[in-house]
Amino acid sequence: MRQILVLLTLCSVFLAYSVQAETCTGATCTYTAAGTEPTTKVGGAALDNLKQIVLTPRLNGVVQAPILIPATRASGGGAFSKQLTITPTTCAVTTLSVDMQAENTVGGKSAAINASKVKDLTLDPTCAPAAGAFTLD
Repeated sequence: MRQILVLLTLCSVFLAYSVQAETCTGATCTYTAAGTEPTTKVGGAALDNLKQIVLTPRLNGVVQAPILIPATRASGGGAFSKQLTITPTTCAVTTLSVDMQAENTVGGKSAAINASKVKDLTLDPTCAPAAGAFTLD
């Protein structure tokens, strides 16, 4: 298991957000997207109208349906966590990328923070072709 932890600024506070804890069973892999809600507005004032966290996953660059996580409270500061399950492409590199934004009750959104994971199945020995025939005269 590898863990990516991204510490970036959101709404003038440090917000931890990560896609971590890879668990693969059979043909699927599950990752946990986790973070902490912001507590201030861009200008530094206390947040008082946080509505939700919006996760927008992309699988190999293709945007998936957004995942909405209700805010723990209007002032933010709560922890959030959501499991994301994907089916990696056999014998290829699969990339799961997730944008996270905080949204307030009037529809304003924070800058997006991104975290990503890569699952490389190209090294599986069953993916490599046989050597074939070759001569050098």
